[in-house]
Amino acid sequence: MKKTSHALLALALAGMLPFHAAAAEASGAEAATAGADRLKAGKFDEAIAEFSKAIAAEPNNAGYYQSRAFAYKRKNDLTKAMADYDAMVRLAPKNAAGYFLRGSAKLAAGQFDAAIADLSEGLKLDNDSAEGFNLRAFAYGRKKDYAKAIEDYTSALKFHPGDNGALKGRAQMRLAANQPAEAVKDFDDLLKAHPKDVDLLTKRGGAKLAAGDAEGALVDLDEALTEDDDYAEALRLRGQAYAKLGAPEKVLAQYDALVAANPKDATSYLRRGGARLEQKKYDEAIADYQKALELKPDDVPALQRLAYAYLKKGEWDKALAAYDQVIAKLPNEAQPRRFRGFVHAQKGQDDKALADYNQVLTLKPKDTYTYLSRGLLQAKMNKLAEAKADLQKVVALDANSPLAKVAQERLAKMP
Repeated sequence: MKKTSHALLALALAGMLPFHAAAAEASGAEAATAGADRLKAGKFDEAIAEFSKAIAAEPNNAGYYQSRAFAYKRKNDLTKAMADYDAMVRLAPKNAAGYFLRGSAKLAAGQFDAAIADLSEGLKLDNDSAEGFNLRAFAYGRKKDYAKAIEDYTSALKFHPGDNGALKGRAQMRLAANQPAEAVKDFDDLLKAHPKDVDLLTKRGGAKLAAGDAEGALVDLDEALTEDDDYAEALRLRGQAYAKLGAPEKVLAQYDALVAANPKDATSYLRRGGARLEQKKYDEAIADYQKALELKPDDVPALQRLAYAYLKKGEWDKALAAYDQVIAKLPNEAQPRRFRGFVHAQKGQDDKALADYNQVLTLKPKDTYTYLSRGLLQAKMNKLAEAKADLQKVVALDANSPLAKVAQERLAKMP
């Protein structure tokens, strides 16, 4: 089985090393040298022209195709890059580098399944390539196949134990796979080499928080903020840690700091608004959501939360107007219609409420909350048969839920 040295593959992935040493015609070699010089200077079109001359002189030299492919890739012309990588693979089908390079181009193009196929073929030919495992792990991660991504990052670390990129990738995949305690271990290893790295401290704090260790998370997040006192992600996570520990005033203090550090960032106001809404500070939450929309007028999550804040405050007309806007933007989302139906019901607009509930159940046929709401509304409208059917549906869908208990109590009182 032919092996590709790791140094060779690293240089090949950088596009700067010929694929194999082969006798070349003088004109081809001269053009290839000129192309490499243009490539180093960032003159990609000129580099492509020179490599094309080299290919014309020696069409079976896979290295020239590789170099031209890299120039195309730097221009973000992935279609032409992959065509040249196809030529590499055709000319040397038993060499892993061509598959790795073509796989990396397909990965950049978002062709994850095709990238995995190429990278897997390369790993059959060179089965101890850390670079190959890293690339395939990334592709699996983009497909949300976290188990396979973790397995490949682990293989990469077997062959290259000090690979921080693989460690960081595996930590992120472990978080995505709901393995926060394992992610913490990876961040521990990363921080041994970089103990003051703000991003790593923040990520380990987030992993500890996900693992239920809010106090441990605060230690990391405090240290991160000592290094960079307005690091937005650390401020956000520290607010969540305080919330887990039952310290509401500290939560708001953290989000105040987040807004102060990012006064033009709509997301910062959105997050503080969420904390204020949770603490039933509706006017302040509304002000934050309005500011978020001022900064980012098309921010649908901010509009949804503004509508909900109005609903919680009992400002039905404003809630209704906001939900009308949300539904115009998200016509196939069930939740805004359910809430608008509730608002219509509070305003005594029973027919409009019923229409919204009907549409919700078309979009989400097993929504027990909406069956309960519609059943209670239809009982109020004296549509007793329809009301009973809805309430019985709630019980049938989830007999042990609190909603089912409400439905059973209401059914018991019906004639």
